[in-house]
Amino acid sequence: MQTYIGEQKKLTLIAKDFADSEKKKSKELSEANSQLKHEVNFRRRVENKLIIAKEKALKNGIRAITDFDGIPESITADERK
Repeated sequence: MQTYIGEQKKLTLIAKDFADSEKKKSKELSEANSQLKHEVNFRRRVENKLIIAKEKALKNGIRAITDFDGIPESITADERK
């Protein structure tokens, strides 16, 4: 029984070490990602995507109307997204 408890404690310590290591990696990755952020012309990207959708809708006999009031010109974003 003593051996089982000792092994269980060792496994618990290994799991905690692994979790701590993953937290550290996650924090480092988060800090690195924060440096990847830059200004994005958000409105133009939305307009370009909607042009494609409007063209597809028009081909199917649907008239789509867009209104860009309230959409910011630019945003700060992670370049991967």
